[in-house]
Amino acid sequence: MKFQIKHHLNLLLVELEQRQELEKRDIYNGENPFLPTEAAGIGQFIRKIALEIKDYELVGMAEAICQKAQEIDDENVTIYEEYQDSLIHIHELWKSKTWFSATDIGKKLNPRLTAIKTNKLLEKFGFQQRKKKGWVMTDKAIDLCQQKDAEKSETPYIQWKLAIVERLITEIENT
Repeated sequence: MKFQIKHHLNLLLVELEQRQELEKRDIYNGENPFLPTEAAGIGQFIRKIALEIKDYELVGMAEAICQKAQEIDDENVTIYEEYQDSLIHIHELWKSKTWFSATDIGKKLNPRLTAIKTNKLLEKFGFQQRKKKGWVMTDKAIDLCQQKDAEKSETPYIQWKLAIVERLITEIENT
């Protein structure tokens, strides 16, 4: 029984280390979002029992799991704080902008949309139409945008006021 517990603790530690490595390389797929929390709970439980039976090898393994889970949690807190800082920066940038691209508008929607999907949505609801491989505004959008032409290719495009986001959301909700 003790051998099986050690084996499973080793597997859990390996899984934690693999997850930590994948997160560092930003390729973790989120397969088990509760692993560090659950692992810490298991480690604390095993440590308590191992202390009672005076099995210090199991105590050490349980401590290692708790420490690894804490490392992952600490790294995630740091990542979250950096993300929050970047959101503040992006928010400040948005406040300073007057005109927005389809890419920008798509980022403001939930779920987020690519520029292509945003343009198709704007077309579907009658705010723009296709012309010369680009987009031209319709009468419906006249107060929400400004029409532009790319200098070299003369491909038309539109820059939007942020108010288009609310109008799009209203259109989506009314369908």
